Order: sequence, then structure tokens, then C-alpha cells
Amino acid sequence: MAISRSGRWAGVLAGGVLLAGVGVVFVVVGLDRADKIASSAGFFVGVAGLVVAVYGVILARRATPPPPPQSPEPTPPKPSAPGQAPASGERSVAIKGDNSAPIVTGDNNEVQ
Repeated sequence: MAISRSGRWAGVLAGGVLLAGVGVVFVVVGLDRADKIASSAGFFVGVAGLVVAVYGVILARRATPPPPPQSPEPTPPKPSAPGQAPASGERSVAIKGDNSAPIVTGDNNEVQ
């Protein structure tokens, strides 16, 4: 989702107004009290960030699909016809022709 140019300028303008407003409040209340307010606000922003991060991790873990179940027995290989090379078993490779031909990896695959 792309933000339009006017949306970016509105965000920059809102951030500038917010920053100016916070600056005015800090000047009015004094440097010592402003420091205490900023520390408290920073604490709550940090806690909110931690909560959002933990929530994001929980959502990411829920979204991960479980691994597919493995079949208990391997499928028997298909009989090879002329011009075909059978490939069967764990980490098998079927080669048609010499090593310059296509190579297909996987269980029970055939080059056609």
C-alpha cells in the first residue's frame, strides 16, 4: 500500500506541529518538570512497543502452517519405457542421456 505525496506531506506537517507543541509545553512547564514528563512518556511508549512486538510474534507463529504429513510408505516406481530413466527412493535422481541432459531430483520422478 503506497502513500500518496499529499499523505506524506500531511504526515510531515502533523509531526512538525506535534514536535512544536511538545516544545512549547516543555518551555512552559520548565526544564526539570519537562524531563520528568519526557521520561514517563518514553517509558509508556517503550512498553507499548514491547506489547506490539510480542503481539506481532504471536501472530507470525499462528500464521506459520504446520508441516505436511509424510506418507508412511513410499510409492513404488513406475516401470520405465524406452527413453525414460526411472528414479525411485530417497534423494533419487533421474538422468536421461548423459550428464548434459536434464536432471530431475526427488522421489519417484521420471524424465519424459
